[in-house]
Amino acid sequence: AKRFFILLHLFLSMKYDLVEIVFIRHHTVAKECTEDEFFNSKESGGTVVSTALELTHEIIKKRYDLEYWNIYISQASDGDNFTTDNDNVSLVMKEKLLPVCQYFTFLSIVSSSGQVNADIRYTAGSGMEKRYFFLQEEWPNIQIGRVYDSKDIYPVFRKFFLPKGESDE
Repeated sequence: AKRFFILLHLFLSMKYDLVEIVFIRHHTVAKECTEDEFFNSKESGGTVVSTALELTHEIIKKRYDLEYWNIYISQASDGDNFTTDNDNVSLVMKEKLLPVCQYFTFLSIVSSSGQVNADIRYTAGSGMEKRYFFLQEEWPNIQIGRVYDSKDIYPVFRKFFLPKGESDE
């Protein structure tokens, strides 16, 4: 996840003049943090993903007039989430984030078991990945990528950010 976000940060900083990047870390509770905290601090404990999504929504509402800002959100996860939070995740995504963002990327970090190009509906992967897959069927502005180890990060990053109409093949 850290390598993906470093690559994303470099890409955005080099490609665009006016970019505001908001860093959010979470385990059971989400918090906005500095770039240094984001890349260097360690979190442990259970995971409640909806706290990060809710905080993202609150930050968008308070700071970004959608008439003037394009909203892009990237999340990376091993997919752990309290089962009791999964419905909250879907609700926040459908009602608050996907309607206001131009693009949402979800990087799923999975163990090396399973088939690299397998359909995520039927293979090993996280519950979060599967939940986002079903959201993707309804929302064209969400993209899912799966990595098994560090060599997979750049190809997934490229897939996420290819210019419209270009194929990676």
